[in-house]
Amino acid sequence: MMPVPPTKAYRAEHKKGAKKRTNGDISLKQEDIKHKKWKTKEAALALAPALPTEEDIWFDDVDPADIEAAIGPEAARIARRQLGQSESGTTLVKEQAFNGLTRALALDCEMVGVGPKGEESIVARVSLVNQYGKCVYDKYVKPTEPVTDYRTAVSGIRPEKLKQGEELEVVQREVAEMLKGRILVGHALHNDLKVLFLDHPKKKIRDTQKYRPFKSQVKSGRPSLKLLSEKILGIRVQQAEHCSIQDAQAAMRLYVMFLRVTKQYLPHVARLCLISTFLEDGIRMWFQWSEQRDYIDTTWSCGYLLASSFVFLNLLGQLTGCVLVLSRNFVQYACFGLFGIIALQTIAYSILWDLKFLMRNLALGGGLLLLLAESRSEGKSMFAGVPTMRESSPKQYMQLGGRVLLVLMFMTLLHFDASFFSIIQNIVGTALMILVAIGFKTKLAALTLVVWLFAINVYFNAFWTIPVYKPMHDFLKYDFFQTMSVIGGLLLVVALGPGGVSMDEKKKEW
Repeated sequence: MMPVPPTKAYRAEHKKGAKKRTNGDISLKQEDIKHKKWKTKEAALALAPALPTEEDIWFDDVDPADIEAAIGPEAARIARRQLGQSESGTTLVKEQAFNGLTRALALDCEMVGVGPKGEESIVARVSLVNQYGKCVYDKYVKPTEPVTDYRTAVSGIRPEKLKQGEELEVVQREVAEMLKGRILVGHALHNDLKVLFLDHPKKKIRDTQKYRPFKSQVKSGRPSLKLLSEKILGIRVQQAEHCSIQDAQAAMRLYVMFLRVTKQYLPHVARLCLISTFLEDGIRMWFQWSEQRDYIDTTWSCGYLLASSFVFLNLLGQLTGCVLVLSRNFVQYACFGLFGIIALQTIAYSILWDLKFLMRNLALGGGLLLLLAESRSEGKSMFAGVPTMRESSPKQYMQLGGRVLLVLMFMTLLHFDASFFSIIQNIVGTALMILVAIGFKTKLAALTLVVWLFAINVYFNAFWTIPVYKPMHDFLKYDFFQTMSVIGGLLLVVALGPGGVSMDEKKKEW
């Protein structure tokens, strides 16, 4: 029996049913996929940790960078906000810091308008912060004439604040007393000093608007504090009403950043120069072991064992001291050890009877004394390289002793002949030595001596021009590195200042 071919109506009905069944299967599959995706998303959300809240970040004294590495960026943002830091990690104030007067103070004033159109300015608020951003002075000032424009949108000044303000004469007197002898930091300081009717020595003014590296960095001839803070510090200030405290803090932070850049490497270079003679002499002991041992044995008739012990002690003591100084570990012990090496060599090599070498050894001791003073003053500070007004008495006298001993080096460089160059050199050198010793214009005098002494050292002690086998090579080499050590001591004076026992410090009290 032959199968009956389907009719057109049947074929149409069959196709329609097949289409329905196919669409039904697709629909079921799509629903199933959607259900699985939703389940996966729900599971992922259940497994993902909840974002931290303010209550979760309760611990103090933890670096936000460490929090970010351990917990995540959101926790780090909360921690920075709690610490008063910007997203970049820069802060304008260190809460747990010295809150008194420091060597530098930042000033900012808010002003209001007087006159028919309010275009003339008078002071309305005065704020001072110290080097750590802590506010040390903040007062509103009673207007000396009717205010026609409070400029509240910018200045933040309102009439009720000025009614409770201080008299201008009182504010002038108090601010002048606080700024006396100190470095004044600010932005466009001529405007602040003008409305206060005050003056300040030009050499003591640090205006962030006029600092050329800042201007070139932000590509502006007269950059605003807002621009500098945003581009250099990564902090937004002056978003709405200005705050004189915050503006002073921003200017101080810029100044401290400048100090850190300029003084970041100077102490390291100074320490390297200072220990260079000990490093060179320790290496010399290694390569000239037998010659040094035989010299001590012949001079003192102390025998092979004692002579070898002397050379070994010099080698070990000097190299160990250099490593400790450069690594900033146990610096005080390293200094005492190097003092001992100087005393030992002074006796062993009969330097006591050679005035020139004795004075140079004493100058070298002066450099170590300054290094010892620096190690005593080191402590945890947010703003590295910035000295405070708190100095211990021993440190001050160490700096004085170090300065006085350092100048002995230059007494060995004086030439007593009638040539014009020698006379000028002696006069200038003596004047600079006296300035360093008494602590007057100390940094400038010390820096000048560094340049002068380095030039003389390179010219007269050029050991590299003498063949190694000649005795003069070793003599000049020793002299060269000993002079470099004294240069290192002078660089410490430039980096740290003269200390409390100096005319530069006493001028602040006068």
